Amino acid sequence: MFRNKKRSAQALITSQIRGLYPAVSRDDTFPSNLIFHYTYHKCLTVYFKQIFFHLGNEFRFPLIHIFNDINKFDDIVNSNDNKRFLHLHHLPGIDYTKLSSYRGSHVVRDPRDIVVSAYHYHLRTLEPWCIDPNYDWSVITNNPLFGTFVNSDITEWPENISYQNYLSSLDKNRGMILEIIRNDHNFEHMLTWDYNNPNIIELKYETILGDEIAQFERLFDHYQFHPKVKARGLHYVDYFSIKNKTKGGKSHVRSGKKKQWITELTPGALSIFEKHYSELLEKLGYE
Repeated sequence: MFRNKKRSAQALITSQIRGLYPAVSRDDTFPSNLIFHYTYHKCLTVYFKQIFFHLGNEFRFPLIHIFNDINKFDDIVNSNDNKRFLHLHHLPGIDYTKLSSYRGSHVVRDPRDIVVSAYHYHLRTLEPWCIDPNYDWSVITNNPLFGTFVNSDITEWPENISYQNYLSSLDKNRGMILEIIRNDHNFEHMLTWDYNNPNIIELKYETILGDEIAQFERLFDHYQFHPKVKARGLHYVDYFSIKNKTKGGKSHVRSGKKKQWITELTPGALSIFEKHYSELLEKLGYE
């Protein structure tokens, strides 16, 4: 973990120094005014943010985190600024016909592996929302799957308890089912996403992992990055790759392996997933 922080600090210093006299003017970095990256929790989100934070720092185009705030997205799109990189999560309601100049990317992962990865991550993360005792449980408890498979006694439903503490109180099977419920909005967004937008390149976690340089070359070419921006981008791709991270402990990365669900997803959780999300697996090409 210390090694990871040291590498991040070194990259930050380097990007700031190079950003004093960038090799390419901001107007020449890429032709579009707007680039956005669409992703979901546990789909290389931190990896992408590290790459584009430092790349934007070096070439003076900001990385802006939108998450799922459509009003913030509209304000930024309608502003007079240019050359921005937006990082979004499951944000519905975007009218792409009203975006005059943009390029985008969209990353998916086998949703069964998302469940497994999220389960282990949420048991140990220190993210404020996950350890907040005032966590809003309404969306989860209103899902019929919760009362049927997690806790049938309404008097024992979670209240005034953090997501992490409640997850920790469950056995692995019910914990995995809880993660399925929590990710329902992500799975719905994946299912209804338009995979045929020519301005948006589609990528898979499993394709990127282990072939980062080649896949990010495709991505940077799609963004139409200036050759010097592309070269520096590939530097950060390698620098922050999973192979150079310390795994375990409090690291954001626990495993990163593909098809963890085969050995990790409990039979009960797998049965529920296949019953309710078989269409998603088929659409994404994972079944």
